Amino acid sequence: MKYTVVWVPSAEHALELLWIAAPDQAAFSSAVNRIDRELMTDPETKGVFHEVFYIIRDFLVVEVYEVIPEDRLVRVVGVNRLA
Repeated sequence: MKYTVVWVPSAEHALELLWIAAPDQAAFSSAVNRIDRELMTDPETKGVFHEVFYIIRDFLVVEVYEVIPEDRLVRVVGVNRLA
């Protein structure tokens, strides 16, 4: 069953700033989209659980998220650029 991926406003704002500063905006966008697609199915198995949140990495991006199984929801609460 699919999960819906949503971003909290502060994470969306951080994403916007990271995208503006990214040396390759297309690659950065692709990495974020890849992660978000991955999180739509079995998000508990895609990232590493650390205390309260999960962390998932792509070669350019790291996202911090929480899973709300009863609502079939993934909420991205943080993002950062790698490299």
